[in-house]
Amino acid sequence: MVFQEKRLTCNRIFRHLTVYSQQAFTGRIDIKGDGQDHPNWSLFLEAGKVIWATGGSHPIRRWQRNLYLATYTQSNLNFINQNSSCWDYKELVNLSQKGYLTLEQTTQVAEGIILEILFDIVQAFELQILPYLEHPLNQLPSLSNLTGIGDGMIVQPFPQNSPTEEQYNRLPRTLFPSVYRLQQLTQRYWKRWLKLGLWQYSPNWCLALKDQKALQANTNKHTYKNFLTIEEHEYTIRDLAVKAKRNKSIINVGKFLKPYLKKDLITLKPTVDLEPDALGLTQSRENLPTVLCIDANLDNHQTWRTLAQQAGYDYNGVNQELDGIYHLTEQSDSQPDLILVSNQLQLFNSLELCSILRRISHLQSVPIIIYQNQRKKRKQVQEAFRAGATQLLGSESFDYNYLISVLNQYKTAQGNDHQNSERYSITGGIFNSFGTFVGSLLTNPNGSPGTRTQS
Repeated sequence: MVFQEKRLTCNRIFRHLTVYSQQAFTGRIDIKGDGQDHPNWSLFLEAGKVIWATGGSHPIRRWQRNLYLATYTQSNLNFINQNSSCWDYKELVNLSQKGYLTLEQTTQVAEGIILEILFDIVQAFELQILPYLEHPLNQLPSLSNLTGIGDGMIVQPFPQNSPTEEQYNRLPRTLFPSVYRLQQLTQRYWKRWLKLGLWQYSPNWCLALKDQKALQANTNKHTYKNFLTIEEHEYTIRDLAVKAKRNKSIINVGKFLKPYLKKDLITLKPTVDLEPDALGLTQSRENLPTVLCIDANLDNHQTWRTLAQQAGYDYNGVNQELDGIYHLTEQSDSQPDLILVSNQLQLFNSLELCSILRRISHLQSVPIIIYQNQRKKRKQVQEAFRAGATQLLGSESFDYNYLISVLNQYKTAQGNDHQNSERYSITGGIFNSFGTFVGSLLTNPNGSPGTRTQS
């Protein structure tokens, strides 16, 4: 049965989802407009819970963004069959079942992808009617405003349709948020987006400079250079939000860009999704040595990931010691070639963890490097060696070229020449290549023309 509505509100898609939730519906729901310009989306439900969402214009960017937010790592799409339906769901299942992701990280990735798509659905259908309403454009319209306005939303259910046909390769539905939570979060972001007056701009759009001379005159040299970089690489609002130092939200990016949009110095325009080659994904994980890093600090993971990939490693970061131990014991067939251990852990100190790892038979010959954010002392080096560490790095060693040389020293995989290392080093380049400057751009007090909009 196909349902078609003529009333467009933020609650509209959720009226359907609430009904299907109450009916404990299992299957796929296809959503599209009755015009040719609408993108299509699909929502998958299991016993009334939304367990996945697909469609829209940027599946690769969306997948890489949300995986990066949860883990500070990204997939090598070169060995993922993107022609397969719901390839991103299957990859999430694969990473979760193999222990690369914790349950918390799996939930974060899934919820992030679903929320992005729900926001896009709401915006696509409300965008067409907001200009015709007499009330201010920073408010949600009421049902009485909307009767008979706009194109219809077509919602078509397909019972018993799942993201994967393999019964045992599915994520438990307990990991996924309720329809009510999804509605609350989507409405919250859409209301704030409306309040900013950015209703006509999609977060999937990228920045374009309209008047470079005027922009340069209204910003400092550092901010202007950052704008040029963002335009050159076609980073979307959502891409920029991922790399903000804090308040990783499209709302935060929107607040920063609004004064520039208002002064007509910049604009936003649609952009295409990324191809795997554009991300620098040219090597399979199986052809690369692997480094496993155990550290509770996500910023440290970001730094080590960049260094490791520059040196030609496949990087795997773990936040909790127990997750690291579980991964290393249960995945004995895919042991790392190098293990990095921070001295700032939550449950054990680095020496205790190193001793535990050395008791695992297949890890006895794997190099283990302990690193600390203070200068190392002779006694600390001796203690590290007694615990089974191969090397202790102190703060005096935190030099880019030196750390690269250390990683190269322990690289054991054959056939990974310098050219291959460079080709792989920009894996997930939409986030690696502008890691620090986006945060400074969004927090630079001198970067905005005139009076800044307060966060």
